Amino acid sequence: MVGKSSISEQPLGDGLLLRSARSSADIERLMAFNASIHGPGLAALTHALMVEHPQARLDYWLFIEDVATQRVAASLCLLPWTLRYGVVQLRAAEMGIVGTAEDFRRRGLVKALNKRFNEVLLRDSFDLSIIQGIPYFYRQFGYEYAMPLELWCRVELHQFRALAENERTFSVRRASDADLPQLERLYNEAALSLDIATVRDTATWRYLLGAGLTTETGGETLLVIAANGHAVGYVRVMAHGFGDGLICGEASLMPAEAALAVLAWLCDLARERGKLYLRLNLPPGHVLNMLALHHGAHDGGGYAWQIKVPDAAALLHKLAPLFAQRLQASAFAGWQGTLAVNLYQETLALHFEAGLLTQLEALLPGTWGDLRLPPQLLAPLALGWRSLAELKYAFPDVNGAAMAWSLANVLFPPQRAFLYGIYGWPDPLYGKDARKDPGCGAEAV
Repeated sequence: MVGKSSISEQPLGDGLLLRSARSSADIERLMAFNASIHGPGLAALTHALMVEHPQARLDYWLFIEDVATQRVAASLCLLPWTLRYGVVQLRAAEMGIVGTAEDFRRRGLVKALNKRFNEVLLRDSFDLSIIQGIPYFYRQFGYEYAMPLELWCRVELHQFRALAENERTFSVRRASDADLPQLERLYNEAALSLDIATVRDTATWRYLLGAGLTTETGGETLLVIAANGHAVGYVRVMAHGFGDGLICGEASLMPAEAALAVLAWLCDLARERGKLYLRLNLPPGHVLNMLALHHGAHDGGGYAWQIKVPDAAALLHKLAPLFAQRLQASAFAGWQGTLAVNLYQETLALHFEAGLLTQLEALLPGTWGDLRLPPQLLAPLALGWRSLAELKYAFPDVNGAAMAWSLANVLFPPQRAFLYGIYGWPDPLYGKDARKDPGCGAEAV
């Protein structure tokens, strides 16, 4: 079934037209284009995301075509996510599969696509725009690093020996649609251990177990079964990713005894498949990471999601329930007053009564405000990736009055965030040579 579409066209001059996908023919053209830019595996992934994913929507696939030749010159897509941030749900739009044909590069086509992308963000009331992204390039579009991505831990296979048959108190088997209730329960338990996590519904789980399984971002979902037959956890082993190791790109919470058995099983699977090591791409503090590190694994650090806030006032208003909780649990309980936040391009006054955000007002341009920070730094602050003190250390234009600083530290505390994917994991092109050339905008989802 072809996803929902609405027609949008914009002539760019020189015979080029920017528009949204709207037909099966457009799907075929984008499949071929993405395969030509990013590799043959992207044809199937493009089809899956445009047609089979539960969030499929054609007008979220933007491209520029040469009208005379009908060639696709450049394209990108918007992939909608839902994130849970405490008691609040946020709409996030991932910019993905960005690419430009070689003979159309350095003509500003990605900038034109980005401008249209921003219009869609505002039109459809997205709270955040997120991108995995090559280093630095997307700063020009207002993005800033603001949430952990691709955290990894390398486990050498000798660190966990294969278990003898009589030592195996847990078994592992591939999950199917019949296991959806257990998978959803286990996933939701793991997500609740994080302050910010992906919301994954039944339809998305069906995609991961079905159409998404054989794509470039696909992976096997494996249930961990105790001796009594109960599922105590699951892991996802990804088909593609960084390096020559076996990649565990997702794991539920599980008892420590089960986690040790899973690590031994994964190392055994890596040996069977001729992999050189086991790579864990999991949230910091995950039981598999902790046990692996205790056994001598290497913490490889990680990258970060680049995030932009399309509408600062709308995001702050949406976070009001979190602000109320945080104030109530602090020395500012019941606080009444106004916090004027100067983002340099705009100043927003947050009016509180009895500890509740009751009004958010745009002040006159040039209003100095109580708290000041560059606009791109709102994302890392609001999402708890960096504190005010950490931001000020790197950016001297972050400053404010003493009381405002203390209040902001209550409103924006550190958060534990990690996003498991809605289409699989990880980005199959991340780190390839094509991504080192910002002129091609060669991005994967």
